[in-house]
Amino acid sequence: GGDGRSDSPGHCAKYGSYSTMELSANKIIDIQMVQKNEVTSSNAMELEGLKRSLKCLEDSKLEIKTIVTDRHPSIQKFLRLSKKHVKHEYDTWHVAKGFKKKILKLIKSCPELAPWVKSIINHIYWSASSSKDDKPEMIVAKWLSICNHIKNKHTGHEDKLFPKCDHETKRNRGQNKKKWLKPKSKGYDAFCELAQNKRLLNDVRKLSPGNQTSNIEAFHSLINQFAPKRLHFSYIGML
Repeated sequence: GGDGRSDSPGHCAKYGSYSTMELSANKIIDIQMVQKNEVTSSNAMELEGLKRSLKCLEDSKLEIKTIVTDRHPSIQKFLRLSKKHVKHEYDTWHVAKGFKKKILKLIKSCPELAPWVKSIINHIYWSASSSKDDKPEMIVAKWLSICNHIKNKHTGHEDKLFPKCDHETKRNRGQNKKKWLKPKSKGYDAFCELAQNKRLLNDVRKLSPGNQTSNIEAFHSLINQFAPKRLHFSYIGML
């Protein structure tokens, strides 16, 4: 997995580092430092760091089969076009975070969705983590089952890959404190439109069912303790 870190908040960073971790072993295996004047902008430093890191690993004869990152657009494009042999997966937290923002915005006009937010976000994580041996289409099928679940339809789903909910029956689960949404209601239709968005489904299809980048971010947080972003350091100091 890989993730970038800037030396200052916002989009005016002078230095950027890119850390690569062997996620299954929880070991940092490479760190690349990039200066802003080496690329076109601060935002471009993360991609340049990834490129250098991959080259370093490949030059060391390491075989890279899968890489987990956030959804940085330029990284998506680079891996899709230049590293077709590498499977690119997304960190689930980043996808869930982006979708949660959209739901919270929708709640302003559809308050009946509020009690469902936590369950919906949990469902994103479950859809990925429960699909380790499945094809990406199964992750999508599990995710879309939420549109049936929230209207109290737990069997006979349209997608034959995942035709029924995987939870216990209501009798065994106890009383559901959340109100089921009514089909074709404003809140239900608005949520399903969000959940079925083509761009979101493309992201869900690429969710990592196993390893995530949270440990890399924890490593970057540790660095922040010794090199705070609001203090200036020289190039050597950043290394």
